[in-house]
Amino acid sequence: MQALAGVLLVAARAAGADVAAAQEAPPPSAIEHALVEYLCRTVHGPTMIGTQVYQSCYAEQLAALREPFGSDLANLTRADRRSLDAWCGKMQAAGDRDAYLACINRQLVRLKEERAAKAKPAEANEPGDLKETEAAAPVETIAAVEPRPPVAQASSGAPWLMLAIGGVVASAGGAAFVLLRNRRAPQQACRGCGGAVDGAGDMCASCRHEAAEARRRAAAERAEEARLQAEQAKREAELQDEEARREQERRDEAARLASEAEQRRRDEQERRLQQAARAADAAGGAAEAAGGEAMFDPHAVLGVAPGADAEEIRAAYEQAKAKYDPRQYEHLGLELQAHFKAKADAVERAFQTLHASE
Repeated sequence: MQALAGVLLVAARAAGADVAAAQEAPPPSAIEHALVEYLCRTVHGPTMIGTQVYQSCYAEQLAALREPFGSDLANLTRADRRSLDAWCGKMQAAGDRDAYLACINRQLVRLKEERAAKAKPAEANEPGDLKETEAAAPVETIAAVEPRPPVAQASSGAPWLMLAIGGVVASAGGAAFVLLRNRRAPQQACRGCGGAVDGAGDMCASCRHEAAEARRRAAAERAEEARLQAEQAKREAELQDEEARREQERRDEAARLASEAEQRRRDEQERRLQQAARAADAAGGAAEAAGGEAMFDPHAVLGVAPGADAEEIRAAYEQAKAKYDPRQYEHLGLELQAHFKAKADAVERAFQTLHASE
């Protein structure tokens, strides 16, 4: 009976120690929460967050992480931290959170294996100790499988003793399980304000609301800027169209004024020619009335002296012929065209008269 009481006392103390250790353990830091949350989410999927399976995984992985490295990775040396930064710093700078956590996890597994390999020779030299080979942790998890002590075979003389011990151990294990199950999931620090985060995610409800509001304002500002740019482009296009229309109006007005000026010039030229023609007709009519055919002077018509040679006569003839060319007066009225035709006929007659007399 004394032996049974001693066994029960030892079992009760062990269960109480486990419960006290679970209660006194400090809450996970931000890096611990990120690593453990990543491992459990990778194993069980994001939909299992908040379930009993996820909470059990969280507790096991946190304990496995703290066993070699301490709370908040306090057992890492400066050289270890520099090694982690060298291997995984680029992924953190790139903003790939899962890749960064996976890299940190791989490096921690490597450090744990290296420490275990260094500890084996020292343990082998200690006499009287029985050391079991530590199993290597898988690549994607920190938790190592802890060896379980073999269960002692019950002697045939005292089966009731083994049954009592089993009952006490089962009760202690059940109490610890209930305590771990009822513990709240560790809270992550909000990356916005640093406060506690309820539920999944890395931001509290207030910071999530502020972030959503900031995104909404940014979207509204972008939409307003796009609207203003569209209106500005529309106004610029309208101004360009208006300037093009005014330029075309200026060109049309300039062409109209030039056409009117040309028409006035032609009208003035025709008026002067008509006056000259009427004056010439009047002078010719007076000459014909005074002398008739006897008054026709070929030298006067061609504008050469009476003693001019053949070369001078030919030059005067060509000049007068070009002066009274019908193509220069075809745009004038019929009266003027008839007048200048008469002049051309007189020039031709005067040249033929002087040429025949040579």
